[in-house]
Amino acid sequence: MPSVSDILIFSFFTNEKSFSFVLIVIAVNQLVIKNLILKTMKKSLIIISFVLFAVLMFNSCGSSSSKEKQPATEEVTKVQYTCPMHPEVVSDKPGDCPKCGMALVEKQ
Repeated sequence: MPSVSDILIFSFFTNEKSFSFVLIVIAVNQLVIKNLILKTMKKSLIIISFVLFAVLMFNSCGSSSSKEKQPATEEVTKVQYTCPMHPEVVSDKPGDCPKCGMALVEKQ
């Protein structure tokens, strides 16, 4: 298919005015169609950009909260309890010493 500029140049040099007019109408129609396609593409790009931005924001918000929760659970598992009279008795939860019955205290 000839370009718009080819059609306009050809129509300028032809002697038949009706044929020249038809070629100009075709050229204008091609320009209108190109403009419609460009406008549609711009709208599509804007919509796609907005959706991608929303997805990235949603994913980044969810991942940061899970990273904050991980150190907190690690701190809970690191806490150990021991008997003041028997330091060899170590437990990961509070309770009583199996040897003497004293309450286990948090190990420092």
